[in-house]
Amino acid sequence: MDLLFLNAQQRAAVEYNGKHLMVLAGAGTGKTRTIVARAAYLIFHGTDPKRIPILSFTRKSAGEIVERVKAMLPETKGLDGSTFHSWCYRITRSNPKIFPFSDFTILDESEQEDVFRFILGQNSEVAERTGIKAGVFKDVYSKVINTCCSLSMAIKDIVLAEERMTDAQKDEWIRNNKKYFEIVIHQYIDYKEQHKRLDYDDLLLQIINVLGSNPDAKKHIASKYDHILVDEMQDTNPLQWRLLTLFIDDCHLFCVGDDAQSIYGFRGADFRNVHSFRDRVTDSSVMKLEDNYRSTQEILDVSNWLISKSPLKYDKQLRSVRGTGNKPELVHFDSEWDEAGWIADDIMKGITDSEKSYSNYMVLSRTSNGTRTLQTIFTEKKIPYQVFGGMKMTEYNGVPVYQ
Repeated sequence: MDLLFLNAQQRAAVEYNGKHLMVLAGAGTGKTRTIVARAAYLIFHGTDPKRIPILSFTRKSAGEIVERVKAMLPETKGLDGSTFHSWCYRITRSNPKIFPFSDFTILDESEQEDVFRFILGQNSEVAERTGIKAGVFKDVYSKVINTCCSLSMAIKDIVLAEERMTDAQKDEWIRNNKKYFEIVIHQYIDYKEQHKRLDYDDLLLQIINVLGSNPDAKKHIASKYDHILVDEMQDTNPLQWRLLTLFIDDCHLFCVGDDAQSIYGFRGADFRNVHSFRDRVTDSSVMKLEDNYRSTQEILDVSNWLISKSPLKYDKQLRSVRGTGNKPELVHFDSEWDEAGWIADDIMKGITDSEKSYSNYMVLSRTSNGTRTLQTIFTEKKIPYQVFGGMKMTEYNGVPVYQ
């Protein structure tokens, strides 16, 4: 199989012949290319595609990996890309004798919130005393399951994170209100059992419980797979990690992730799944991808400097394949209006000086609300723009606000 399209670090990862591998892939270093090539390499050398589950954080990204593998090899029938939840769903459905809940109906997130809302309707005292909505109860419960933390910790992180309280005041609030969360959560669990329903988190948790207590069943399920490929490892949570550990003895793990980023901390993503991989997994290795194809070296110098200041040891230096460019600027402003005005003026100056198109400019903001002042200035200065946010940005589906 010709791997000349890979650089030396990518090729070393793709051809790895040990048991388990964690590939630390910095931004723009070709991590998707590497995991695609790894799948193709395994299939080319005789591994049955059905025995190589590819797991990613979204169905779209998993599907794209599979399609790219198919473009490289003609024989990939049975290769599957999925999220952790959909993978677990198929495992339970195809093994009804092992999983007694395999015929349960799945609650999606909106249905899950509806159940919590129904339970609160049956417990008016809880709703009146706490003033907390159904969605918050759902998020607290999900936090407990996904991060394997205590109920008190989940309440502190979800309910009280933005409250201006001292730690002592938060602890007192939890002592006074924790019982209401226990009531609602226990009734939610009872509801699922009575109506033969599971939520997405249950798919992982129940498999972990069954296989963790039944070595023969664990061996049987693991025997169906040879290599498990995990994309975006930095966004996995403790519950997903517990699931993967069930397969460590019998399968090969090939995980790719950026140890310097994790955008799903609010969903329980645990950076230790990447940083502590070698310590947690025996017979494992760590490799790095450091050649960056996206940014100029000046931008990477800032990134490398920032990472070097972290208390965590990264020991990684991104190198630009594109070469050098302009140095990034850090500009301070007295107000958001000054900031928006500077951005608009800078864009208009660039258009005037070099006749560039407006589409050559992109402004990034942490939240969509953070762009409202900018949109006002753009409208006043007649600068055409589009806003991309949330799922629309992920799906590349722009929404024109002013044209």
